Amino acid sequence: MISADVNHRPGDYFCFMRFYKHFFTNVARLSTPDRVLVYPKLLLGITLSIWLIAVLFFGQFPLDFSGNFVGNDFVGFYTGAKLFQDGNPHDLYDFNKQKQFQDSLVAHLPDHPALEKRSNYTTLFINPPLSIFLYLPFSLGSYKTGLLLWWLFGFLCIGLSLKLMQRHIPGLKNWSGRQLWMMTLVFFPTLACFMYGQATSIILLIWTLCYMFVIKRQDFMAGFVLSLLFFKPQLAIGFVLVFIVSLRIKALIGGIVGLSCWLGVSYLIFPVQMLNYQLKAESILELLRAQSYPKWGIHSIFGFFNLTVYPYSAKLSDLLTIIFSVLICLFITSVWWGKKWDPDSEQWHSCLAVTLPLSLLIAIQLFTYDLMLLIFPFFIILGQYQLRVKDAYAYLDGGLVLAWTSVAYWGCFLSGHLTMIQLGILEKLNLPPIGVQLSVLCIVGWSMTLWRQSK
Repeated sequence: MISADVNHRPGDYFCFMRFYKHFFTNVARLSTPDRVLVYPKLLLGITLSIWLIAVLFFGQFPLDFSGNFVGNDFVGFYTGAKLFQDGNPHDLYDFNKQKQFQDSLVAHLPDHPALEKRSNYTTLFINPPLSIFLYLPFSLGSYKTGLLLWWLFGFLCIGLSLKLMQRHIPGLKNWSGRQLWMMTLVFFPTLACFMYGQATSIILLIWTLCYMFVIKRQDFMAGFVLSLLFFKPQLAIGFVLVFIVSLRIKALIGGIVGLSCWLGVSYLIFPVQMLNYQLKAESILELLRAQSYPKWGIHSIFGFFNLTVYPYSAKLSDLLTIIFSVLICLFITSVWWGKKWDPDSEQWHSCLAVTLPLSLLIAIQLFTYDLMLLIFPFFIILGQYQLRVKDAYAYLDGGLVLAWTSVAYWGCFLSGHLTMIQLGILEKLNLPPIGVQLSVLCIVGWSMTLWRQSK
């Protein structure tokens, strides 16, 4: 019996591989040009329509039907900037004062179901105090005016990013600006960025500028620009790892100089607030694990094990998060180890496209809107295939890369919603709130496919 089991193992493996290839071959066949042109646009239209109906007909501005602010994360930025603008910088991280201010924004509303759902919920301002100067121009008027200007600024950042990508990513010039815009907008995390009023469009611009300076051989400026992510440093991990492994000393010096400048100015202008910010930042894990926090929207390694393991063992969840984060770092190191630094080469771009998606998974607080950054490595791969086939309408490789890109696209849209359903059902059954964040597996699968293809 033992020998029989051993003899069947190779067959089982090959059966799995046949299933794998068969499944993803069919996925690639389903991703025809016509479907790629129609279904993402249809998805965008349906999602946007549902959101607008929820805001315009079932909510009462500035609240939506669920009791959250329209542009829910922007109200946190707006709150911090208003407290500073009104001469209360010492209250910047006083959560009670933040709640009082946000309550004042809806105090004029008549009785409405959205107000009841809002209850004690507060969108907290927990960004570094220096980031206030980014949000300050959008807090000079009413909340509605500030939000509209914030959305407009986000569109401008995306537009500039796409223009720079089109100019500097090899092979991307064959695609028109309209096509690049459409591919960006039909990616659900882009829509989520605006629905939540987040700053991911600014982060995308910082990524693009960093890449541009690397391409121009201005490593110091690349590192300096990357230091602008001081307000979300976890999203700089990918480029930092690339600079360290590849020994780009000037880029690392530029990053250190920039970060030192931002920290120095912060402690000079906001000495007390910086101490308060450090105390609040230390409790970020508690905030992410709070019952009121939407855990279904976290797409990182931390979020994956926080949903699958944490309900049973907090220590095991943290241990697995550390182990898999280290493994990702080691894998990224192996991707770049011994590689010639040549930003003009196809291999260099392929390595970068593999690195950036995996590095995002290391970030603890990687919410749905942060996945918008995946369009950057996607455009790199699109440009690479464009150079190979010399076809203005090439759809990647027509095989595994195309299939995994489709899976990643749908995973980034559906994963959070499916996890929310899982958690809701288990809660009704009085079972531990366990869920599987499929997007993490999709991103890993997509990156590993890109890596294998690049070899």
